[in-house]
Amino acid sequence: MSLSESEHLTRTKETIGRIAANDPYLTEVRLFYFGENDLGDSEAVQIAAALRVNTHVVTLNLFISIGPVGAAALAKTLSNNFTLTTLNLGGNKIGPVGAAALAKTLSNNFTLTTLNLGSNKIGPNGAIALAGMLSNNSTLTKLDLDTNKIGPNGAIALAGMLSDNSTLTKINLYRNKIGPNGARALAGMLSDNSTLTEINLNTNNIGPNGARALAGMLSDNSTLTTLYLSSNHFGDAGATVLADALRTNSTLTSLNLRRNKITDSIRKKIIKLIRINAYACSREEARCLKTKLCIEWMVDAREGDEAGAQYEEAVALTLEEMGFFPEPEYRRELFHTLLGSTEHGEDVAASVETVPRGRALCLYSADCGAAPAVLMKILRAHPSLCGTCRDVEHKLYPFMLLATLPDAEAGDVMELLLQCPSLVASGIGEPIGRGKSK
Repeated sequence: MSLSESEHLTRTKETIGRIAANDPYLTEVRLFYFGENDLGDSEAVQIAAALRVNTHVVTLNLFISIGPVGAAALAKTLSNNFTLTTLNLGGNKIGPVGAAALAKTLSNNFTLTTLNLGSNKIGPNGAIALAGMLSNNSTLTKLDLDTNKIGPNGAIALAGMLSDNSTLTKINLYRNKIGPNGARALAGMLSDNSTLTEINLNTNNIGPNGARALAGMLSDNSTLTTLYLSSNHFGDAGATVLADALRTNSTLTSLNLRRNKITDSIRKKIIKLIRINAYACSREEARCLKTKLCIEWMVDAREGDEAGAQYEEAVALTLEEMGFFPEPEYRRELFHTLLGSTEHGEDVAASVETVPRGRALCLYSADCGAAPAVLMKILRAHPSLCGTCRDVEHKLYPFMLLATLPDAEAGDVMELLLQCPSLVASGIGEPIGRGKSK
């Protein structure tokens, strides 16, 4: 329930008296007034004066229509106050001048950890002033600047300084019209920043281009755990690149994408990828599980003429990721996810159109225990591999390797020898492990 003006004045007078008396039981101050008369600046000046002799108030919440004058008075007090840790001025009207006054003081303040200046009409100039403060301040951990219309220029300024800041862990830039340019600047900062764990960019109209920039950041960042991107008009185009980026990111555990017109299938994929980050036991396990999911989605999305392209992408992803994992168990998991059943594996093998991928797939097929039918499918598609792609470790050509696999059939080996009769002399005629015959 809102207070009348007289009730508010009485309560404020009592509170200021307790602050000035350094009441040890008053550690948090909350003053709110929604009346028509502007009492904020005069009351802020009185509160600032009382705080100069106070050593017990650690949290100050003021929603009393404070303007630049009141903000300047509080800023002056903060230069000598070593007790206050939280300052909440959200919903006032300090403007860029008030923000600049606070920024100047906070550059040398070593106790304040939380600052809320949301809905204060500070604009881009106020954000630029605060950005300068962030390059020097070493104690602030939470900064709330929501609904201030800082625009892309304000976001660019903040991004430039946050690259050097090593203490801020949470920043709220909700509804600030930063657009794709502001998102790109923040993404560049987040690629280098190693302390921010949460950033709120809801309702900033970053669009698909802004989403792409943030997706690129996710591949490099290893500390961000929470990212808010609701109401940003990037649709499936932005959501798809974010989903791709999540495959290699293992730290983000909360991603808000509401009201972006994302189709249900893509939304569900992102939810699954995020959940893996939350529950995986290690970075390697998270990456393996997410890669398996992506491979499954690729091979399950086959439709008509697009089937070959989907399989080709799945093969490329599998081979790329198998090179990332030194552990053989992870490599085998990825490979068996790609091949699945024998029938499925044959379809995948038939889709490999390039010899380099066919060569890699052939070698990994043997190493990971693929079914003979799968290896046979690869060799049928690329008969030239029979004589040029030798398993160096076992010193076997693929057609010979095929013969050693369980359940291999002699007819398959004979078929390859008939296709490539030169193998009879060049392959079998070469002593294995003792160099060429003389």
